[in-house]
Amino acid sequence: MKTRQVKLIIAAAAMLLASTAVQADFLITEEGEYYYNGEVVDIDRVVNGYLWIENATVNLHKNAHIKDAIYFGDVYSASGAVLNIYGGKIDNALYITTNYNKLLPAAMVTVYGYGFAVNGVPVDENAPELFMQGEMLSGFYADGTPFAFAVDCFAEGNLELTLKLGWIVSAPAMAAAPEAIDFGAVKMNESVSQTVSVTNTGTANLIVQSIGFAEGSSAEFACASVPDLPATIEPGASIPVEVVFTPAATGAALAVMMISGDYVDTAQIMLTGTGIKPVIAVEPAALDFGQLKLGEAAAGMLTIANTGEADLVVQAMDFAAAGSADFAFTAAPVLPMVIAAGTSVDLEIAYTPTAEGDAETVLTIVSDDADNPAVEVELKGKAIDPVQTPLEQMDSILKYYDQGLKNKSIKGVGRTYRISQAHAKIVRQMLICTRCLIKGGYGKWAMYGLYDIERKTDGKSRPSDILEGTGVAEFNAKVTTLIETLKKK
Repeated sequence: MKTRQVKLIIAAAAMLLASTAVQADFLITEEGEYYYNGEVVDIDRVVNGYLWIENATVNLHKNAHIKDAIYFGDVYSASGAVLNIYGGKIDNALYITTNYNKLLPAAMVTVYGYGFAVNGVPVDENAPELFMQGEMLSGFYADGTPFAFAVDCFAEGNLELTLKLGWIVSAPAMAAAPEAIDFGAVKMNESVSQTVSVTNTGTANLIVQSIGFAEGSSAEFACASVPDLPATIEPGASIPVEVVFTPAATGAALAVMMISGDYVDTAQIMLTGTGIKPVIAVEPAALDFGQLKLGEAAAGMLTIANTGEADLVVQAMDFAAAGSADFAFTAAPVLPMVIAAGTSVDLEIAYTPTAEGDAETVLTIVSDDADNPAVEVELKGKAIDPVQTPLEQMDSILKYYDQGLKNKSIKGVGRTYRISQAHAKIVRQMLICTRCLIKGGYGKWAMYGLYDIERKTDGKSRPSDILEGTGVAEFNAKVTTLIETLKKK
């Protein structure tokens, strides 16, 4: 109490000296501001030091700040003072006192707001006034701005001054929209977002303290963007909160989003969604092209179906590097390939054997089916060297010979162009005659001409060859094969 009295004496002495020097209804010094003699003032700014009110009316508003500067940030309400506190900040303390001027009424100090508490203990909403001595008053102004400052009320004998409470009926109110969100069917591991709008439908600032999910909510729901908390929402304003659903499994998912704030009921938003996935089905599981002759080709059909509920994305289709290269798509598929739920795609695969014997490989189909990401299809076939009739072999030899003459891989031997052309024609005529004999069933006689052709195209010095070129060796081999075929006949 001694400290308060000392401060009052110092402040009063300063005001008294100043008021005797200057005749006015207010005085502003480096230490603070003094209002008296019926002055009425609205303060919505910074006051450095103390604020003294005596026989005057002062209204403190939102931006008022009684600042601890050269002098303590105190407010003194003396006799005849009317102080209305609608907002602002008092750094140190509010003193409701008297200067024993019996001609003036006692100071009338009123704080307007709600949620009042003394030293953290809530005040009964029916309480019209408080008698406080060095205690901390806290609460919210009408716009929802929180405040806290010490209050010291004068008391002597039967005289006890009090702090009046101007309870404000205005308060924040919270509305979250929509009240329920159904994200619908969402593909597993994909994300869909929706926005919840949190609006202050009240008449005071809304302080949002927390945004989260009720216990037991599915972890597949999350807040993608949340404002810094606590967040202040002015009356009529809103803030967005983005909510994301990322299903990790198939089936229904449920969550309850909880938004809590000061002096409002907690908002609850029901969130639902269903996880779906694609399911790949490949038919047949293996393709057997059977037995083919060299030079032939066969095609098989492969069906990729999506039996799931979400789009299937086929990302790759590769033949095994170590397998046979005789298998290939008739038309290369365009990847990635999207197959809608309940539909299928047919792909044609061709087998074109290039060598005699068994051929096999594995086609691997990679998709976003989480349970079956890689499906393997076995491909196999067998190639045999076709057995040609002597006439078919003869026709093949003639065709090969004519092609050789045309592309100059086979040509006659001779010192002159005329002689070389004559040798080439002689061989062709011999082939024609041999064909006629084979066709007529005189294969034995045909061998004599073939023997003669074979000896003169075998690359040996005796007898001298009458043909030369890069295609002669294969031509000679074909003739030799035909001779062996005729021998078996």
